Amino acid sequence: MEKQKVEVVTVPRYDLEEIILDVLRKFWRIKEKEESKEEKLLTRTQAKSRLGICNNTLVKLIEKGLIKTTIDKKWVLNSSIDLYFNKGN
Repeated sequence: MEKQKVEVVTVPRYDLEEIILDVLRKFWRIKEKEESKEEKLLTRTQAKSRLGICNNTLVKLIEKGLIKTTIDKKWVLNSSIDLYFNKGN
């Protein structure tokens, strides 16, 4: 393995702070883009709370196909709740 040369650079504090802030801004923009691509999942309790309904009503909406869940039916797709609201139900 080849040894790497270490170089020490002096950077004014203000410039260093700006560099760090710029890197953090880029990191959060990338993270937000990645999170928006992923489907957000809610627990049934979170879904009931968001919809303002009881468990029986949630089960009926799932059975009717108005609210989508994961295959094991443990998680509710957040996008299906948005779609349900947008349809005016």
